[in-house]
Amino acid sequence: MPVYTLAWSIACAGFNTTVSKLTAQERVKGEFGNMTQMLKQSVIITTGLGVVLTFALYFGAEFMAVHFFGDIRTLMPLQILSLAFPFMAAGAAIRKLVCTKRREKSGFTIPRFFYLSS
Repeated sequence: MPVYTLAWSIACAGFNTTVSKLTAQERVKGEFGNMTQMLKQSVIITTGLGVVLTFALYFGAEFMAVHFFGDIRTLMPLQILSLAFPFMAAGAAIRKLVCTKRREKSGFTIPRFFYLSS
């Protein structure tokens, strides 16, 4: 469903990369307190975008079903799928931090040169 994919891309575009890069920079500096603040901010931003897209898709589903798809039967699937956006957006923001922490616990570390060069 192209509408769903487009809305998902808008809600989470670039946040995985941004959270990963900022987390790496803070880890190199040794300032781990800022990582929690970054996580909170990214979850708030992505969840906010997800909520906005949920309302836009939920209330605009009838217009899209009739004008874009030409089939009113797509109304209910669009509305149901729209409810998942806030949860998926928050999950995308949290996923990078969890992966970074898991990488630290497993002993896999990337040399500081690679963090500083990006």
